[in-house]
Formats: sequence, C-alpha cells, structure tokens
Amino acid sequence: KTGFLRSVVETTEGQETVVLPLTINYEGLSDQTSLANEASHGLHEEMSLRRLMNWMRSVFAGNVNIGRVYISASENMVMPKSDNGQNIQKFAYAIQSRHQSRVMVSNYHIKSASLALELSEEVVLEALLELGCQIWPESSDYNMATLARTMPENREMVWASMLQFGHLLGPFIAISHPMWSL
Repeated sequence: KTGFLRSVVETTEGQETVVLPLTINYEGLSDQTSLANEASHGLHEEMSLRRLMNWMRSVFAGNVNIGRVYISASENMVMPKSDNGQNIQKFAYAIQSRHQSRVMVSNYHIKSASLALELSEEVVLEALLELGCQIWPESSDYNMATLARTMPENREMVWASMLQFGHLLGPFIAISHPMWSL
C-alpha cells in the first residue's frame, strides 16, 4: 500500500518533500456493521461504488451517526528522496506508527470495551492508560444527550467499536476473537 508514496518520490525528483501525518479519530466506524458481520459470520462485503453511494445517501439523509470526530497532527516527516526498495516501506511504517500514537479513545469506546470485555469502565480506562492510549479530550459544551452515540446492542458491534484502539489490544483479541486476527 505504498504506491502513492512511491509516486510522490518519483514526481518530486530528489526534492525535499515534507509529510504531515494526520490522524482522524471517529467515535464510530462508518463500516461498523460490515465489520461486525465479517467477524461473526465471515461475510466479507467488497467495497463498491454502489455501496459507497448508498452509504453517502444515508449520511446526507441523517441516518448515519459516527459520533464525534477529532483530528490531530503528528510531527512532520521528511520523505526519502529516493526509493531503493526499502525506504518507502520503512517510511510508510513510520507514518503508521505516528498515526497509531495519535489514536484517541472516547467515553463511547471505553463503554464499548467495558461491555465487550465484561469489565468495569474504570478497569478498561486504567488498562488503556497503562498501554499508552490517549483519552479523547472531553468538551464541557458537548451535549451527551443529543450527540452521543447510542451503545450497540449487538455484541459483535461492541467488539467492532473497539477497533479504534485495536492495535493496542491485538495480541489479546487474537486469543479471544480469532476471526479478527486473520
């Protein structure tokens, strides 16, 4: 998945190119239902223009609620001036590492993890902090009653919401939820 980065290196012809990794945190995933179906039934839905257009229609109709969105930037990075076969791959991993370091968890994610893992919210929060996870900055003007996502009723949907910080729990989820580790 480094084609875009390789094309930038090729088109800038040795010039210094600076990349600013942006991390976009969502409370909910746009394809959370698809992920839950895939995890529980092994049903993988291919992405298509038709599915995208149907989803966009649902968004504009107000039928899709992904909750709040929080955007944060990492420190800028200088792209390699050439690609010897390994430079771009290493650079892509560095970008991914920066993205993962900026992932934030909201109260919604903590509640979901609490339900999925059958632990108290306090225990989940303590564990996430111990793993180095950043907690979503809460706003005093945020109206939880009108804007907060409702907690999923389906157990697989609860697990899907935990994907926000899944990179931290990967080794643990592989044991308890093997379909997600394939």
